[in-house]
Parts: sequence; C-alpha cells; structure tokens
Amino acid sequence: CDATNQRIFVGLQEPGTTASVEGEPPFRLTVGNATGVELVWQGESVDLVERAGANNVARFTLGD
Repeated sequence: CDATNQRIFVGLQEPGTTASVEGEPPFRLTVGNATGVELVWQGESVDLVERAGANNVARFTLGD
C-alpha cells in the first residue's frame, strides 16, 4: 500500500520477471520469498535478507 492506502501491487511473480510500481510514499511492503527477490528503490538495492523473518517474509515500510 502507498501513503493513500491504495494497494499498488499484489500477486505472484514467475522467476526471472520484473515488476515496476508507482505510488505515493511511504510504501508498506510484504515480500514473500524475500531471499529470492531483488528490490530496487530509487536506483539503490534494498537488502531484503536483513528484513526477512524466520519464515522468509519481509514486512517493512519504505520511503518514510
């Protein structure tokens, strides 16, 4: 969800695919298979491994 509480992306991605989203920061993210996902925010790589819990799901806010 973005700052307006709109869901801007929901779904599963196939390996090797890319998804781009736009919205109003901050963004509340829940990323499954966090160790298998590459996330880039404003040209910088976001470390999902350090944000992932024991179940390999990362839940955090980006851009606040």
